[in-house]
Amino acid sequence: MAAVLVYTVLFVIYLKYFDNEKVWLSNRPLRDVFHVLTYRERYHQLLESSVRDHLTGTLDRSQYEVRSPQILARNLKEGREVSLLVIDIDHFKRVNDRHGHQVGDQALKIVGRLLKENLRSDDHLFRVGGEEFVILSERLPAEAAVSMAERLRRSIVRFSKVYLPETVTVSIGVSSAPADGTSIDDLFRVADRRLYDAKGAGRDRVIGPAAAA
Repeated sequence: MAAVLVYTVLFVIYLKYFDNEKVWLSNRPLRDVFHVLTYRERYHQLLESSVRDHLTGTLDRSQYEVRSPQILARNLKEGREVSLLVIDIDHFKRVNDRHGHQVGDQALKIVGRLLKENLRSDDHLFRVGGEEFVILSERLPAEAAVSMAERLRRSIVRFSKVYLPETVTVSIGVSSAPADGTSIDDLFRVADRRLYDAKGAGRDRVIGPAAAA
């Protein structure tokens, strides 16, 4: 975050004293135009990287806390269902203890990559803890959310068998608004409780509203 602030100050100073938006394209040599565009591109890349988890490339917890209430409120106002998935890697400490933190990091990367690759355009993925991820899904009712969670669970098992020294599984709890609550805190609390029900039932499974009813 400090790097972003420093880069922002430098960028503002640059624009104020060295850049005139109305004339810089027409009155500068190509080399200077390229320099300005490159500077701006790096600035925007830095802003983007500052809100993402460095290991998995997913949005980080700070973005979950900022964006998710806004996403939920907008959808509820428009009368659309929203589902929340809390995804936790099973026995993650055991993976680290048996194979080292490098393999643990690889497991996190694989899970993060598979989650990202299976997102819809209306899904938002965050890493909210050490081995815990959240997906907030717009326009997705409970039954469809549970089906999506099952697909993700199976995909993670299948790929971990290929790329990791031992099979990695996840447990997933699912909640949906407005039935399970109308705030992000409500949805997370319900999904988190179902996640722990899934772990108590043997792990490597999904529990959503239908199963909990």
